[in-house]
Amino acid sequence: PAVRRLFPLVAAASHRSALAEADTVIARGLARIESVLATGTSHALADEPGLADCGLTAVLAWLMPLTRVLSLEAAPGARLIAVAEALATHPQTAEECADYRARVEGWIASKTGS
Repeated sequence: PAVRRLFPLVAAASHRSALAEADTVIARGLARIESVLATGTSHALADEPGLADCGLTAVLAWLMPLTRVLSLEAAPGARLIAVAEALATHPQTAEECADYRARVEGWIASKTGS
């Protein structure tokens, strides 16, 4: 929900108070996710992608470009970034990740004119 609240702000990144609130909520959520990710595995909870990875794929596909476009300070931790990279290169998920990310970037470009 915190990420979805950012969607209307992409076209008009002048909503500083809404951005600041979302940034705080997202930072807390990312810290929570980072704290429950398994260590020593290539994906969220195991060495192969699982159900938890499905949600992370979609959230990160939106969060990474929105963080950049809206100049948010919230950022995924090292463990979450490693999971995202593993999903982007895994044979079972790479194609879907690339397609979804391209669609997200296209949507953002249509809202920002870039």
